[in-house]
Order: sequence, then structure tokens, then C-alpha cells
Amino acid sequence: MFGYGMNNAQQEQFAERARQRRPIAYVLPHPEFEKRHVGGINALDLSCYDDNSNDDKRRRKVLASAGRDASVRLWDVSEAADVKKMALFVGHRGWVNDVKHVPSMNRDSLLVASGGSDKTVRLWSHDLLNSSGVGGSTDSNDNKNSNISDASCALGKLRAHDDYVMALATNRDGSILASGGLGGQLFAWDVETLKQKWSIEGASLDEYSLKGAKASIYCLGIAKDANLIVSGGTELALRVWDARMKRKVSKLKGHTDTVRGVCINDDGKIAITASSDGTIRVWDISLGRQSDVFAGAHEGGCWAVSGNANFTRFYSGGAKGDICITDIKERKSAILSRETSDAAGNNGVLDLCVDLSANSSEAWVCTAGKDIRRWRIDSSQAPSSAAAATTKSSSNVDDWFTVGSPAKFLNPSSPASQGFRGNPRVRSSPINVTTGASPSADGGGRSLSSSQKRQMLQNSSPGKRSPTHATPSGIIPSASAVVRHAELHDRMRFLTEDDSGATSVWHISEGLLNTFPNRAFEVVLNDHEINEPCAVPKWFNLSHREGSVEIEFSPSTFAKAESYAIDLGDESANADAKLNLGVEMVQALLIGLHLNTLDETKLVGAKRDVAQKRKEALQKEEAREKQRRRADGSESGTDRDLSSEESSSSASAEDDEDRKASNNRGLMNKFRAFQFNASSPRLRFSSGDRESIPLEFSKSTPLDISLPEVAKNVPKWALDVALGIFPAPSSAKASFAVSVCESAISDFRDYDVNAIKQKSVNAPRILTIRKVRNYVADKLKMDATAKEDLEILCHGRALKLDMSLATVDAYFWKKGGA
Repeated sequence: MFGYGMNNAQQEQFAERARQRRPIAYVLPHPEFEKRHVGGINALDLSCYDDNSNDDKRRRKVLASAGRDASVRLWDVSEAADVKKMALFVGHRGWVNDVKHVPSMNRDSLLVASGGSDKTVRLWSHDLLNSSGVGGSTDSNDNKNSNISDASCALGKLRAHDDYVMALATNRDGSILASGGLGGQLFAWDVETLKQKWSIEGASLDEYSLKGAKASIYCLGIAKDANLIVSGGTELALRVWDARMKRKVSKLKGHTDTVRGVCINDDGKIAITASSDGTIRVWDISLGRQSDVFAGAHEGGCWAVSGNANFTRFYSGGAKGDICITDIKERKSAILSRETSDAAGNNGVLDLCVDLSANSSEAWVCTAGKDIRRWRIDSSQAPSSAAAATTKSSSNVDDWFTVGSPAKFLNPSSPASQGFRGNPRVRSSPINVTTGASPSADGGGRSLSSSQKRQMLQNSSPGKRSPTHATPSGIIPSASAVVRHAELHDRMRFLTEDDSGATSVWHISEGLLNTFPNRAFEVVLNDHEINEPCAVPKWFNLSHREGSVEIEFSPSTFAKAESYAIDLGDESANADAKLNLGVEMVQALLIGLHLNTLDETKLVGAKRDVAQKRKEALQKEEAREKQRRRADGSESGTDRDLSSEESSSSASAEDDEDRKASNNRGLMNKFRAFQFNASSPRLRFSSGDRESIPLEFSKSTPLDISLPEVAKNVPKWALDVALGIFPAPSSAKASFAVSVCESAISDFRDYDVNAIKQKSVNAPRILTIRKVRNYVADKLKMDATAKEDLEILCHGRALKLDMSLATVDAYFWKKGGA
């Protein structure tokens, strides 16, 4: 068990060491990340307010969206034909599962709350006075005015949840923000308190917690003019809470599968819920019971629901993509639209926002696929009588069908009837399985005519009915998300495939290099012109959980790969000078920190101490190597092998770097092997699994490492690497022997072949065959022409000059030249 046998001080030291060894990571965003979501959207929320930035005082509509790309976005949807992006908030790590507008007395700014898979709830503020027309339309290519806010710009951040945050809700005045998630945790936060605190981490949560839920919470509703909160989830029961008193009010049973959506009227007396069991239920909160149930509007489960202002109708979205309107009094539904499936067959409606304001009648919808769609809603359309409904209009103006059944007409054994105690006389009444309605009775218990029975049977499968609207009236498109990836052999590039089937090649710092829209992922991966075989140690890990690729570095593996400085672009470097790829990358990531906040004298002294230790370690290694060679008799005392030459060059390079530090030129002026694209601002540094820290190449102010919240989130090993005081990792070595091919002995009769007849040569594994050729030519005292004609073979196969010893070992020596 963690901490067993340790006192408190030892446990804190152990935890601190573990924290300081955490990996770091950054994300290479999709090229269109600033303009639109990458991949799917999990939740939407619509808000209307008076626009004080213009003289016309028009009503402005803002749509907030929570994406699987770890972003929260605001869209100006006031004009139906011209959707404008307003703001982009980044800071979550992983999916953002819900988003809600938080009403505020400040009319000059918008307050938005979000909850995500990083177990945090965040509060964001957007300045309305400076946001008019920001970013242009969603199709604009102009990114100069992009309004991006990162984690450091959040008003508040809560880390109270132990698992994913799945749902949020807020009341009318914005004083209470409720958050629920997996594991049954539910909190009711005081928003004003949250604004004043960056984090409540370490504080008591009892004053915010609502305890009693037995399973995960997937949806929340809160009365706008009351203090009631309604939660639903995998417990299959609704729980009603008093937000002010922090206590349970009631528990309502009825659903037989996960409750996915809930809406509650302003006074907190009526709630409507949607469930994966395919039913939509109406609850009387004041009486603590279920008052009605509707089944048959959707084929499969129902995942989202929203009621109109007086709760006489509700709008629902199903797992099969249908968006329906249901009249509660008339007990009739109409299919307004049907979301089309994406390439993976995803079209289930995850969330919908209904706008029934003046001069508007529409719904914004997000699905399990991607994109946000706007659908027209015929809110003025009234269901016709049952007799008139038998004659269907060719224009689909009236396409209502009967759904569900009152409780007293439901079969008690039907899943839709759970929670009722029906009249025993109805046990013999046959039930239409799909609609849940008795074919012999209408919604009021009256006998149905033959035409009505035929209509109900014909309408028993919603999937066979045509929707009122075949195409959406508007779309906010999403970019294609990465669905799989693979590292290429050089460990500097990787391959991705997105949800549209396009295959792309990326560089770990330069970003997108090339896209192959018509080539399969496996074909490109096995193309030796693109993915030429070579052996480079694995020094980073890849993932794509946010739709873009994240590159992570661990302190135990980041320094395993190296390369010659010349090959990385340093033209002024010595031919034998080497650079560690992991060290170069970490320094490139952290150059945005305020290094001048440290004591420069101490920094130079620390660098000098490290340089001295490096020299001592190098001398010991050389002594051991000489002793080994004398014991093996592999080389005379007058010869130096390739490893010695490389070590000497490395020591010289370290001395030069130390002189640079002593001259107080620092790390900012040194050659950088990795340069990040300045126009791609969402490269970010993430520490651990919770926090995201913006760097120099983001559009945020560089962070001050003297600040506790910054120093706490930057692991010490990474900071040491950035400051150049990290111990130099030793180069991996390889031994090899060279000899003249038997078939070519006659060609070497003019050379002293005994000069290369030694047992083995020791050299770094990154040594290229070109250097091996030069080494052999120097030993044999060949002229320039003869050296150019010299070939190096392994198992009878000629080796390319740019191959490394590691590549030869992996692909020729161990595989017998295969």
C-alpha cells in the first residue's frame, strides 16, 4: 500500500519525487483548429442577450459548444446565413463533456462553464465589447483576429471530481453551478466564490457536495426560479435535491435504462426526461411521481430532450438520428428531421438547443458524428385530428402520429410502464410494442376506429417515416479528427489517418508535411520511399484522444535518441558533434519560461558544476574503455577507435557550451534543432494528466517559473533540461569489425590491409556508414578517388552511406541481410 511504514514527512517527500518525475506532453493541433472543432461535439448551449456594442440594441444569440478536441467555443448565430466564431477556450485535457452559459450581472462579458474528462470544471469569461466580428465567418481563412484564451485565462478551475465530469446546470441568476459526473459525485458551487478562487484544491468539499447518488450521473437540470436540482444517469432513477439546503428531496423511479437527458420548468414543478430505454417521461416534481410516459417517437433510445416555455411540447433527439416534436396534450409526435450517419455510422443526437425566440424557430443539434447542424422547427404547426391525419399531405405539412399511452392503458409488464400501478382490467389489452399504445384505445381511453388503428400500425416504425425537413438550414462544420497513428522509422515523423480516410505525414515540431487523400494508411506506412527502414530508439509516445496528436516525453526514455548536429541543421557544428533529440525538444518547449527570474550567477555556477561532472564521468568511461581494449588486445596503444574520436569531439562541444554559459549568453541564443511553426499557436506543454501550460509559441504571455502554480506543474527534470543543468546522457555504443571481402582481395594489393585487421571497433550507434568508410580509407591511406569508390558491405549487401550502425544491426546483421 502507498505510504505504508512512512511518516507524513516521508510520504510528502515520496509524493513530491513522484510528481517531479511526471511526463510532459504537447499537442500538434489540426491546421484548422483555430477556425473550427476537430472531430465531434458533445454538448451545446444557446444564450440570448442584448448587444450593447451597437446602437441598434439588437438581440444577440451565442451558441456555446463543447468539443472532443478539448476546446470550448462560442459562436455568434444571430444571423442565420452568417455564423461567426467569437471565442476559443482551451485548457481542458481530453474531451469536454458539457458546457453551460452562466448568467451574470455584467452585461459586457459572457460567462461560460465547462466540464470535461480531465475531472475539472472551468469557468471562462469573454469580453463582448471587443468581440464584434471576431474571426469572421467559419469559412474565413483569416486567423489574425482569432480570440484564443488558454488555461491561464480561466476565471476558475475546480478539481473536486474523482472521475469524468459529465453534466452541468445553472439557475437563472447564475448564482449556482451544479456539476455531476461518473461515480455519482454531485456538487452545487457558489459561482461568486468560484470567481474569486483559482482552485479549491485542498479545501473541504462538504459545503458543496450533494451526497446520495448511487451511480454515475449523465444529466442535470435545475429550476431557474427555484433551488431544485434533478439528476439522472445509470442509477435509472431521478434524484431531486435542494441546492441551498444540500439535501435530497425525493427519488423517482420509472426508467429501465440510463437517463440521458433532463429538462425542468422554471418553477421546478415539472421535469421531462429522455432515456436509452426509448421512452420520454413527464414527472410531477411537486407530488414526487411520474405523470406521463411517451414511447414510440424514436426508434431505439432517446438521448436528448428540451421543452418549450410552458412545457406543452417537447423536442427530443434519438439514438438513430431522429429529431421529433411531441405535443403532450394531443399525445402526438412528428419527425422534424433526421441526422445522416457519418462514415462510421454515427448519427445519434447527443444534445439539442431549441430557439423559439421572436422571428426564429430552429434547433441546433450535435451528434455522435461531427459538425453542428441547424434545423428548422415548425413550432406553429398543430397536430390535426386523427381522422384528418389518415390523409397525408404530399408536402409533409401535417405528419403527426400518435405515440405512447396514458399510464392506465399501459401493460404493467411493459418496460415503459415501470413506476405505474395500472388498472388490472387492462392486463388483457394488447399493446403495440413499438408505440406503447393500445390499438383499441386513444389517448383518452375511447375506442379507436378502424382507420385510426391502421394509422397506428403504419406509424409503428418511426424509421420508415419521412422527416419534415430533409436537409439542415445551416452547418458549422468540424475538421476531420485523427483516428489512428503510427511512428515512422526515423522517429522524427509519424503517420495519421483521420475520420475521412485521408492519410497524412507529420513532423514532430514542424507539423503537417503532406496529405494523401486517396492512399490507404497501410500503403503509405509500407512505402519505403516515405518510411525508409532505419533504427532509432523510441524516445516519445503518441496518442490522439483529442482528435489531434499528442506527443509525450517520459524522464526515463526521452534521452534515448541522438543525432549528429550537422544532420539536424547546425552548419557551424563540428562534424562529430552530437545532439540528444529529447534534450533539444524539451529545451525547445520550455524556452517560453521566464528564465531571468532565476539567479543568473547561481545558474552559471550550476552549469559549471554539471560540466565538471560530465568531464569526470567521461574520463572514467575512457579509462574503462582503454582497460577493456588492453585486456582484449583489440587495438594497439597508438591507435584511437571511432568511439574515442567521438568522445573527444563531444567533450569539446561541452566545453564550448559551458563557455557560452559563462559568458552569460544563456540558452536563448543556442542552436535549436526543433523549431515550432509560429502560425500554429496551439502547441502546448502539458504537465501530468490535468494541467495545460501555454508556452512561447502559444499566443499567451510566457509564464514566470517563480510563481508557485507554474513551478508546481513543471517537473524538475524538465526544468533542469531546459536550464541546461541536466546530466548529459551517454551515447549508446556498438562494436563492429571490418575486413576485406575475399572476392576483392586483389583490388587491395597496393594497401596495407593489416591496418584494419583488428578484433573490433567501438563507436556510437548513430555512426553512419559514411564515417565507417572514411575510417577505413584513412587507415588504408586511400586518396580521394579511391575513397569514393570504396563500398561497405554486410552479409554481401552494399550499405547506403547515410545508414547508421543501429540500422545495419537491425536490418542487415540480425536479419542476415533480408
